[in-house]
Amino acid sequence: MTFGLLIDWISHEYHTSLLDGIREFTGKKDIQLIVFEGGVIHSPKRFEGQRNTIFDLASPLRLDGIIISAGSISHRSSQSLLLEYLKRFENIPYVAAGREVENVPSIVIDNQSGIIALTRHLIEKHHRRHFAFIQGPAESQESQIRFKTFLSVLDTAGIPFDMNMTYAYAFWSSAGNEAVRYFMKQNKKIDAIVCANDDLAIGAMDELTTLGIKVPEDVVITGFDNSTVSQLAIPSICTVHQPAFKIGYESAAALYRLLKGKKDPILVTIPTQMIIRESCGCDLKSNPFMRLHYETNRSTRSKAEYDAITYADEFENKMARVKQKLSRLDFDKLYHMFSQYLAANNKLFITYFTQRLEELMTEADDKGKVNIARWIAALWQDYAQRLVVEKQTEEMKRWSENFHLSSLRDNLLIMSSIQQSLDEMANHFDNLKLKSAFAMLYQDNSAISGKSEMIFAYDEKSIPLSTEDRQSFDARLILPEHLYSSLARKDYLVFALHQSDFSFGYMIMEYIRGKENLYEELRRIISRNLRSAILFDEIQKANRELSQSEANLRALTEATPLPLLLVDQENETITYANNPFYELFKLKPKEVLGMDIHSLGYISRIYHQLKNMKSGDNLESLVTLENQDKSIVSSCQFLSFRGVKSMMLWFFDVSERRELEREVLEISNREQRRIGQELHDDICQDLTGISAYAKALGFGLNKKGMDQEGENAFRLSRLVNKTISKTQDLARGLFPPELGEKGLISSLNELAKQVEEIHHINTHFSYENHENLEEASLWLHLMRIAQEGINNAVKHGRPGNIWIYFFSSSEKVLLKIEDDGRGFGNGKDTMGMGIRTMKYRAELMGAEIAINKRVQGGTELVCELKLIKKV
Repeated sequence: MTFGLLIDWISHEYHTSLLDGIREFTGKKDIQLIVFEGGVIHSPKRFEGQRNTIFDLASPLRLDGIIISAGSISHRSSQSLLLEYLKRFENIPYVAAGREVENVPSIVIDNQSGIIALTRHLIEKHHRRHFAFIQGPAESQESQIRFKTFLSVLDTAGIPFDMNMTYAYAFWSSAGNEAVRYFMKQNKKIDAIVCANDDLAIGAMDELTTLGIKVPEDVVITGFDNSTVSQLAIPSICTVHQPAFKIGYESAAALYRLLKGKKDPILVTIPTQMIIRESCGCDLKSNPFMRLHYETNRSTRSKAEYDAITYADEFENKMARVKQKLSRLDFDKLYHMFSQYLAANNKLFITYFTQRLEELMTEADDKGKVNIARWIAALWQDYAQRLVVEKQTEEMKRWSENFHLSSLRDNLLIMSSIQQSLDEMANHFDNLKLKSAFAMLYQDNSAISGKSEMIFAYDEKSIPLSTEDRQSFDARLILPEHLYSSLARKDYLVFALHQSDFSFGYMIMEYIRGKENLYEELRRIISRNLRSAILFDEIQKANRELSQSEANLRALTEATPLPLLLVDQENETITYANNPFYELFKLKPKEVLGMDIHSLGYISRIYHQLKNMKSGDNLESLVTLENQDKSIVSSCQFLSFRGVKSMMLWFFDVSERRELEREVLEISNREQRRIGQELHDDICQDLTGISAYAKALGFGLNKKGMDQEGENAFRLSRLVNKTISKTQDLARGLFPPELGEKGLISSLNELAKQVEEIHHINTHFSYENHENLEEASLWLHLMRIAQEGINNAVKHGRPGNIWIYFFSSSEKVLLKIEDDGRGFGNGKDTMGMGIRTMKYRAELMGAEIAINKRVQGGTELVCELKLIKKV
């Protein structure tokens, strides 16, 4: 029988304890366990999405059932999103651990009783009344239950709660820091902060300390989980013990019974327990062993906790036998110092403790007591030495792991192929004391529903891969069938190999307790290096294929009607041009081949503009150049040709298309002018007549004593006059008549006045070094761009000020529209119809247009036209 476990991170203390509980049960039943470490589903972090892909390997092809650590992998998911995600596992039995899932056997903790006890403790014993609550993610079921329970306790106690004094974001400690900063901005009194987990409590306490607020004197803090960090914090965190080990054990047992056809309750709730420590204000110094002997199930304790309790019990028992003979010695203080040593476990404290014992020996008033005190010192040194040796041994193991990890990381950096990287990994795995490991690549570098290929296999005997091993297989089998069936019952960890947002394989390692952080570091190192090695191999293969197809490429380029030019980027010399190129530019091979690109003036300018473009825009970038009576568009591609970095340019003659575009735009301008004139000359005249008739009608009705009807006629006349004014503005906008009569400067100045009058926005116009443009068509394009830019500013930015600036000389023309509004598109191109039209008009002029955020706030539109003489 094989179980699968879907979990977030195995290196987190909660997850490790959960896994310990599961392994306790599966070990007793001789059940194979495969752990899929795949991160949080629906996470806002992009890389988590690639880690999630590993969950799709959990299938009936390999597993009999699944334990889903729903409390960890779905704390970013609502119940509906989680249920939708779990549909992929509908063909395999599964149970949920840590979170209740609708219609699914779920093993959860009692999130209510612990919070009730903690909150009552703060109210009744410490008389706290001004509370704040730090939640986890808003989607977290556990966080919501804890918060609602907290509110119900306050309501029962008659204590009001300001909903502004809660903060929900994430479960990590930095969110605790952020929450306290948020609370301080509310300027409300706080004397207690209840946190949804211990990490949040640690972050909150750290921020309060930074602000000079004392815990627990000024503000008390509580957490939830009873993590190791909550025990070692100063002050230690008052919290709720979450029995993760028992959740894991009961989840495995529930899945086992489900597979055996037994019916369990759909929901099993495991009780929690309040742990009183120093952060709530309770004085624990009178009971120095409280931090070691907190009341929890012994099966949840780590080896370090067992050792600490064992040493403390032994020390206390031996001291009790001599306590009557040395009544003057401060035994309570000795016990307290010893318990602190067990928590801190450092050489400095050993020295201090030994010195304190020597001081106590000098206080003894007879020889017998001195001898007993010396015996106490010897006993202490024996225990201390034993703990120091164990700690040093553990530190040496960690140092050795870090050394070999660093060596592996450094050596992999210089490996340039997949095989070299795999050989280097095998050399280091023995030093890292790993049992067995396997690496798979997706055959198509994509979905894991396809095929996988094993590229790496390691065990303590370093058996090489066989031909059979290298054959592709269904990725959902995780390992090839012949290899999997030969493995003994062991627990395995499976994690995704991915770089950034690209998942390309997975790795399997035999799980060894205590190496959780090592696995995580290996995942990063191996993912990063294998991805680089894969890319390197692909590049090498592409280069070989490119070299082999060079003759075909040359034949193809000669056959294509597109003019092509190849430039050596290092020497900036022309290495190749095809016949269509010579025909388009009326050049001969001797004038081109081997020549410096700078010798071809206008082509040189195209080359440099394309060459200097930003990375990422270099594959298909367009530059337009007017060459005599032709419009030529150039595009480029960067490539390696004969091992030389080269740039290929190809050219398109778009003269007819550009002429057609100009004609279409001119027709549009004429139509706008015609419509504007008709609105002004015809419709406005008709409306003026209607207004006069209505006004005359009003006078006539008044004479007949029909005052109300007369007033209605006058109101109609006024409405028609308003319509006339709007119609005239519309006509003027469609084609400003003064553009042709007064010129661009006067038209822009008039535009500024109109904007100020109509929209009541301060509009400033300025210009300098003005020289008349030769082509009147440019006036219209610039005026239209100015109108559209101002329209966007008014519509989207709601500014208080608009600035119009114009500059022209014999070399360039510059139009700038700025506003101090709320911004438009956050500095990004929204590509609405108006912006597309502005860009098109700029392209027809040969100008460049950009829309950016102003440093002072608002938006800046810049249209710049460089006046270059035609070649």
